[in-house]
Amino acid sequence: MHEPQRNWETIREHRRKLRDEFNLDVDELLRSLSEKKVFTHNEERIIRRVDDLSERFDKLFDILLVKHVEMIRLFYEALSAMGRNDIKEFLQGSTPE
Repeated sequence: MHEPQRNWETIREHRRKLRDEFNLDVDELLRSLSEKKVFTHNEERIIRRVDDLSERFDKLFDILLVKHVEMIRLFYEALSAMGRNDIKEFLQGSTPE
């Protein structure tokens, strides 16, 4: 499988773990990805309108995971900017099943 696509699959497979075990802050991730222009203004509004944090997390990843594979680099940059290299290293060391 092509490397970037494999990375999307890894992120998709582990997204619940990012929320539940790594406690990834969905609002901080949204802010960081929006600054990097990963999300359009409309996509950002759609995500922010979701009140429940778990559902907001899911909505963010539902939209993110259909983005072009070039956005993976920006996703990892956002994690680094947030000080979440632990998540970046976890994802880059994982392989989808």
